[in-house]
Amino acid sequence: MAWLFALLAFGIVVALGLVLAGRLPAVPQPTVQRYLAWLPERPSPADVDQLRFPVAVRGYRMDDVDAALATLRNRIAELEADSVAAAAREASAGLPFAPRGDESPS
Repeated sequence: MAWLFALLAFGIVVALGLVLAGRLPAVPQPTVQRYLAWLPERPSPADVDQLRFPVAVRGYRMDDVDAALATLRNRIAELEADSVAAAAREASAGLPFAPRGDESPS
């Protein structure tokens, strides 16, 4: 049991030394201002790549993340509905359905 306390004390001393030496990475401070962390209604891959959330005390602001996820969910649902509709149109026309990018005959 004594070795556990010694190990814990050693870890605290090492962590304190690293903090004082400036070797640990800086913790980002919460942002005071709120900048836009939103996606357009029909986001492109570039929009998702450029999406940034402001840092809050415990990570990111939940309402910003929830709004971005809702936008992405709606866009995915729209694309899935378009895909199902395209497959139904091609099936009713008697054509085999070929997803985009796979239009070459096999």
